[in-house]
Amino acid sequence: MEREHDVSARPEAGAEWSEKIREFIGRYREDIFEDIGRLVAIPSTEGPAEPGAPFGRGPRQALDQALEMARGWGLSVGHQDYKMGWAELPGERPEYLAAITHLDVVPAGEGWDGDPFVMRRREGWLLGRGVADDKGASVLCLYALRFLKEAGLPLRYGARALLGCNEENGSTDLAYYLAHAAMPPQVFTPDGSYPIIHLEKGMLRLEFTKQTADPIVRFSAGTAPNAVPADASVSL
Repeated sequence: MEREHDVSARPEAGAEWSEKIREFIGRYREDIFEDIGRLVAIPSTEGPAEPGAPFGRGPRQALDQALEMARGWGLSVGHQDYKMGWAELPGERPEYLAAITHLDVVPAGEGWDGDPFVMRRREGWLLGRGVADDKGASVLCLYALRFLKEAGLPLRYGARALLGCNEENGSTDLAYYLAHAAMPPQVFTPDGSYPIIHLEKGMLRLEFTKQTADPIVRFSAGTAPNAVPADASVSL
């Protein structure tokens, strides 16, 4: 029996919904850019823990901004002690499908030709710390939920956009979330170079020491253990 809202049962459904998505993007294109810029403007690198801000003021401010954005569109929002936040649409079933992004960023580093926390447009590109990793994707996931809500499409499963605040420094936000919530049956992350990057399998951090007679007095590189160093220096 065909379900009334099972759009996949109709061959023309794909083209119909593709057109609706294109129309939605065209209508909100400038709003999407502005909302990405609002998040980029928040220096959300990890800082000292404070009451209500377990990863520092920056990640907390970014999460507040994203949740306010989603709440304004009528989406249901929540958070787990400001470590992980989310926006969601309910479905017929209690399970929900999820996309997970994050609002924290690595330190801006050197070499920018402008303020890294002021988003700029240049030759079709958006420039700013976190545009690609992962604030741009966070905004797009929220707008995907907004599209589903405005389209009035009934969902068999709920849909949730998870917004992490500690991905860059150990993903303790995710561990905390999974300790207090059920694992979604399906989840992906549009992080960095999506769709080449669509899942993450953890990180190994090592510290090496070596006794040597080489005349190396000091060696340094980079600003964070999970970012490619922009430069390196050695003192002999």
